[in-house]
Amino acid sequence: WGWDAKKYADKLGKRESDMIRLDDCKPVDDNTKILATSSKSYAVLIDKATGDVLWYSVGSGNAHSAEFLPNNRIAVACSEGGDVLQIFDIGSPNQVKFSTPLAHGHGVVWNPVSQRLYAIGSSTFNIYKLTDWETAAPKLTLEKSIATNTWVTGLHDMLLVDENTLMLAGNRAAFYNITTGVFTNIPIFASSNALKSVNINGDTGECWFTDPSKIEIPELTWASHTIRYTDDVNKTYETKNFKIDDLNIYKVRVFKW
Repeated sequence: WGWDAKKYADKLGKRESDMIRLDDCKPVDDNTKILATSSKSYAVLIDKATGDVLWYSVGSGNAHSAEFLPNNRIAVACSEGGDVLQIFDIGSPNQVKFSTPLAHGHGVVWNPVSQRLYAIGSSTFNIYKLTDWETAAPKLTLEKSIATNTWVTGLHDMLLVDENTLMLAGNRAAFYNITTGVFTNIPIFASSNALKSVNINGDTGECWFTDPSKIEIPELTWASHTIRYTDDVNKTYETKNFKIDDLNIYKVRVFKW
């Protein structure tokens, strides 16, 4: 399966030459759809079966992450040049329902158990409550903002490992206990300094990740040609990897464990 953004340039009202630099591709809605974002300031919801674009935004400056939310809504985190967290209705493409500042936005995750939205930017980790969500004017209320620099800086990725555990990745990576607020370092990333994506299976300890700390493309310090794997994040080394020489990889996502 594959998806070529350039084929949908007309639908988004963009030039084919601007349909580049996809930086995330998150499976959502029981893997029937994929949320993709691009640093070229667009985000799309893709139907996995047909490849059709079900929703889009072309006003999400330097979009780096998106999340599927209750009531058919989507959150988009925008990095430098955008620096906001936006909320959209799927039925209203390209229409921002709400936005709030988020400097260097790189990740956004919804937890259906805690009923909270989590977002990261630079060395800050924000927790939001959904407000007025049943109305036509939804909002996010910031409950807490946490400095992560003691544990992780340069935040680039966040994952919900289980209902009580988040993973935050940047120069290194750490688990965050939602109940206690305690961070715990992840051993395999102790010597990393530029993680871009980390996917951890909370049941098995397996992990797929991208780590440009191991420089392969000097002119693209954010990219890698290698997808890396370990069968246990408590080890200090990867157990497998494979290369895709013709693809400058930013983030990797697991479609099905």
